[in-house]
Amino acid sequence: MPVLRVRGVIERKRIDAFHASRAVGSSANDANRVGVCRDGARVTPVGERHIVATERDAMASASAAERESLLARDGKDAGGELARDATPKEKKSDVGTETLLWIKVLSMMSYLVLQVSGTIFASLSRNSDDDYPYDPVVLACAMEVVKLVASFIFLTTSRACGRVEPVTLSAKRFASFALPGLCYFISNNCMLLIIEELGPSTYQITNNLKILSTGLLMWTLLGRRLTSLQWRALLLLLLGSVTAEITDSNQLRGSVFGYVLVVINTFIAAAGSVLSEKLLKGGNKDGATDSIHWQNMQLYFWGMICGVIPIVWKGEALKNGLFAGFNFYGWVSLFVMSFGGLSVSFILKYLDNIYKCFVSAMSMLVVAIIHVSIEHETMPLRIIISIALVSLAMELYTTGAAT
Repeated sequence: MPVLRVRGVIERKRIDAFHASRAVGSSANDANRVGVCRDGARVTPVGERHIVATERDAMASASAAERESLLARDGKDAGGELARDATPKEKKSDVGTETLLWIKVLSMMSYLVLQVSGTIFASLSRNSDDDYPYDPVVLACAMEVVKLVASFIFLTTSRACGRVEPVTLSAKRFASFALPGLCYFISNNCMLLIIEELGPSTYQITNNLKILSTGLLMWTLLGRRLTSLQWRALLLLLLGSVTAEITDSNQLRGSVFGYVLVVINTFIAAAGSVLSEKLLKGGNKDGATDSIHWQNMQLYFWGMICGVIPIVWKGEALKNGLFAGFNFYGWVSLFVMSFGGLSVSFILKYLDNIYKCFVSAMSMLVVAIIHVSIEHETMPLRIIISIALVSLAMELYTTGAAT
């Protein structure tokens, strides 16, 4: 009750001071009325000084418990200063920052686990001749369909739960998602030609050149300049990735045409990833705040269209049945890699392509470690060196980003 008494005194004196300030303000000059001097300095109007004085008097006559209650009501600490944790905007900002951090960490960890699992299940789906019993082109197209359906379910479920999921219906923006889909389509076909010309081992080694091309295209297309420390980190990441792939049986061989395709594929695949990042982050004002699920639906729709083209062109899968040869591990790898693709979109939206490259390199090392553990082999020196190089590259890149 004493707290209510002191509050009543303050409120009554505030009202009196307000009327007094109006009377004084009508005869004061304009600068005093708005509380600004001619030189731009802030001054305190007479009525405002009166309010502060009455509050000070009331607080002085109140007990310690009453003062604490009144200060807490106004969001101030014991010294009368505005408490930092009492501002709603700052509280909301802190919660938003923590949520965004969790999204980043969860997307990276999900991509790592799903990438490793997808690689293992895809390897287990091979037959005794070490070939896939199904058409890999059908697998790639089916992945786009699964991601499209999953994004639609996530969007409708989230909106049904009352969450705000903005959707922009723009034909121009919808068409812009076709460009990264076309890049992925060309890259996938280049991959098949490179394996045919150079062999799978050479393709795995040269495919790591996308790390550098991604950095270059992020600079040219996104205007994101990397520091010299970050460029050195990318070179170390490239070296670490290549070291993990090289074995005694690996030999760089093949035709000049094959290596020309490697260079083309390096930039086309990186362009698809960088353009996807630009669209997901909102490269223009139109749709910049769209729901990530709606953005994914547009991206995967064009990916599905580009995936259908080679299936119809070849015609073999249509004759034999689209899912002919799919075994248990083939179906599992389909869904695991599909959700791995969804986690990539979160990395591109909330992080960037370089972090995706780091996670891909780490997943390759985790697969190698699991293989060594299953076969009860000793850890190869190349894997140990690769782990050290990738770890050092990650440290250098984050340090360069901080500076």
